[in-house]
Amino acid sequence: MKATNFMVILGFAVFFGCIDGVAGAIDPNERTFEYDTGNIPESEIKRTMAIGTSEEPYAIYGTTTLTINQCLSMDKGLPRSRCINQAAAYLGDISICENLEPASKWICYNNYAVKTADPSACDLMGGIIQEVYGDDVAYNDYITASCKRQAAILAGDSSFCVSVPGEPSAEQKVDLCKEIADSEMLVGKEECRDEIVVHLLVESPYFGDTLLWLRENHPGEKVLSWWDYGKAIDCVGLESIISNEDIKTVEDDIFEVAYLFVEANESEVISFMEEKDADLLMLDAELVSSGNALGGKYGALNYLSCAYMNETDGSRLPGESNCEAEHLWEIAYAPTDLTDDDICIISDNKTGVVVYHVYLDDEIYTPYYPESCKGSSHEEYCREFVNMKPAYCMGAVVLEDGGETTGLYHLDQADKNGDLKLNKGFVFMPFDAGNTYHLGYATGFTVFYTKDEVWPENGTIVSGYEDRTTAFYDSIIYKSVFLDEVDGFEKVHDSSGYVKVFEMD
Repeated sequence: MKATNFMVILGFAVFFGCIDGVAGAIDPNERTFEYDTGNIPESEIKRTMAIGTSEEPYAIYGTTTLTINQCLSMDKGLPRSRCINQAAAYLGDISICENLEPASKWICYNNYAVKTADPSACDLMGGIIQEVYGDDVAYNDYITASCKRQAAILAGDSSFCVSVPGEPSAEQKVDLCKEIADSEMLVGKEECRDEIVVHLLVESPYFGDTLLWLRENHPGEKVLSWWDYGKAIDCVGLESIISNEDIKTVEDDIFEVAYLFVEANESEVISFMEEKDADLLMLDAELVSSGNALGGKYGALNYLSCAYMNETDGSRLPGESNCEAEHLWEIAYAPTDLTDDDICIISDNKTGVVVYHVYLDDEIYTPYYPESCKGSSHEEYCREFVNMKPAYCMGAVVLEDGGETTGLYHLDQADKNGDLKLNKGFVFMPFDAGNTYHLGYATGFTVFYTKDEVWPENGTIVSGYEDRTTAFYDSIIYKSVFLDEVDGFEKVHDSSGYVKVFEMD
């Protein structure tokens, strides 16, 4: 080989080596990925329900290309962690999660495990929970086991379906995990690599039980439920009427279904379902309850229902309209430290305690006593804009079977004997209302009206449903969850009273 040729070749080698060196020095945080900004509703009220009043960076429709450095430039908190989570999963590089604080890092690992269907990634969570929450080894183990179960059903590997001692519903979760993983029903379904989907299927056993029951007994059929559960319904082989898969395409249906569940009668629900060619209706306790109190998702549904009826709009926050007040349940408040003024006369030989309803601006009923009126920091507001109006005399009631319960008597109504007339509602779910401006320390009681014929009235035994006080007790949600019936439908599945399926007659 001639020297000149050798030098030319050597020159090219050096040149390309330099290029390789430059390429190796490229900042890995300049890698790009498709940032999914979600489907944020366009109108003012729909946007309010989707993201509240905060403006999230890059909160546009569809997707946009970002770099990891652009994620890191966001303020610490949800936007930044959401961006890093997506970058790690999209680029298949779990080390990107290291850019987050421990409180967000373990969530990034969990998200990566689900998005990539890699249960082994969950092992990286070990110890991080303890950094955040202290030496709670049991909680750390539980979170890791939960991560493995969720990723296992996407990977189709039941060997990762584990639990830890003392974990609530551990046996049901593991059984569901193994059944779904072994069936491989989610393997290869990219659209099902969603934490909401896998959480519903294995971490919320009542939903998992119900969805597998639907898959076995009604494969391919259409189901009407609240939109949160739509993608999970689709992923197990049915068809949801409204889904969180793409909010923009079903946002009008979301408003209408909120109206159907909160305000409409059964005939309107049936008409809607017939139009959508659906026979199955799935309702659940999360729509109206949260632990030992009413609430859950009901506030959002109530707001959207009233917006559908043009009774509120995006200029008003949830809970500010008369329409919403009319569709809330009844709560009565009783003072804890009684005085003579708190005692009421029910009959010649029976006394009770005066209980109160809360009103805002003297006319808008609310079951919630304002937190700002507990203590004495907002006396002027509490005095001028919050009112406690006497509602009932609460005392003992003897039921049809001779048993005794606590009941409510109308302060302004009497029977033929001159005794206070009974309001036939059950008083349940007592809770500590705290130190109120109006009553001092108080206790709240939620009132339920049922169709159980247990109340004595004029020599007969009747139900208390006719005494119901607000539109809440007429809602499809209330009837399905608490009365266990929806006219025009037959209940065909019940998962411990938590999730129910009704089939149209």
